[in-house]
Formats: sequence, structure tokens, C-alpha cells
Amino acid sequence: MSILSVGETLLGLFSGGPCGVTKQSFRKTIRFQGECASVVGYDYGRNMPPILRNAVAFIHENADADIGLDDIAAAVNVSPRSVQYAFRRNLGTTPLEYLRRVRLDRAHRDLKAADPANDTVTAIAGRWGFSHAGRFSLAYKAVFGTAPSHTLRAYPASAS
Repeated sequence: MSILSVGETLLGLFSGGPCGVTKQSFRKTIRFQGECASVVGYDYGRNMPPILRNAVAFIHENADADIGLDDIAAAVNVSPRSVQYAFRRNLGTTPLEYLRRVRLDRAHRDLKAADPANDTVTAIAGRWGFSHAGRFSLAYKAVFGTAPSHTLRAYPASAS
């Protein structure tokens, strides 16, 4: 049984309630969760169109570089609009949001491996393209449920 079928079963229990969850919004959430799983290494690329698979690979390989939508589109030899459409249709997100999530996951990994005595949240965020510490902190907390400074202190490098 797939996670989608289990989730849809649970959705049936809660549909019609005040939360306003619909089958379509649930499928988009599952798709986005699948995208997030790919960020940490889950391989579901067999089901992706080649344009999307190549764009995702390019993002993962170049997440530390200053890339944007035009760079992603040029890497897969299609228009920026085609890349946006492929991401929206198959992953329920945009290419730049996907890139941002990859960078957040990499920053999270680095924060967990960092030494609080030598590394700073600002330096790690900057390494992954986040130039505004406040915005990075808000995005990080929205995704991981804790402040990046707490992650840095919670996983001292010597304990690894």
C-alpha cells in the first residue's frame, strides 16, 4: 500500500471538516513531501519526465552556486516557462522553491555537523545562498520547526 493510498484513507476520515482539506490539496502535499524526500536522497526519478529529472539533477549538483530559473532552463535546453510547468505539474512546486528547499536541507545538514565554537548560522546560511539571516531563520523554522541556532547547539560536532 502506498503512502498516497494510506493518506487518502485518512483523508476520508477527516474530509468535510473545518480544516478544508481536499483530495487535490492532499495529493499536492504528498507530491511536495515526495520532493522533500528526494532532497534527502529518495530516488523516485523513474517516474519523472526527462526534463524534470535533468532539472532536479542540475539543482542538486549546483545548489551551492548562484543559479536561477534561467540557468536551470539552459541546463536542460528548454524555456524557463517549460521548467516552471514541469515542476508545477509533477511536483506541485516551482523550480526556485525546490532549489530553496534543497539549500535549506543542506544548511540543516551542515548545522547539525557544525561545531558551535567555530561555525555560525550566518556563515552556514551564506554558504548555501541565504544572504539575509532573518529570512533564512524564518524559512528554516517554518520547515524544521526550530531555529537554526538551536540546531547548531543541539548537535555539537564532537558528539558526531
